[in-house]
Amino acid sequence: MSLQDDIFNGESDTLEFKEKIPADTSKIVRTAVAFSNTQGGRIIIGVSDDRKIVGISDDPFKIRDQVVDIIIKGCEPTVSFDSYIITID
Repeated sequence: MSLQDDIFNGESDTLEFKEKIPADTSKIVRTAVAFSNTQGGRIIIGVSDDRKIVGISDDPFKIRDQVVDIIIKGCEPTVSFDSYIITID
């Protein structure tokens, strides 16, 4: 199953969409902790709750670094995770 298929199928226990980094960054932290405490999961930035790929208008590397920093600083003990930048046509 492709990433586009996952997006089309919508959010689930292991998939969370964020249009952008929320002002309340604790939402990302809570999701990361929940995924860490269960079967894992993915947070996708640049997709709306209604499954529209909106993309990101800022530098994707900057956005990734911000999300990584939010999770690292917000989770105690630290959680193990990977971060990726994926381009969708």
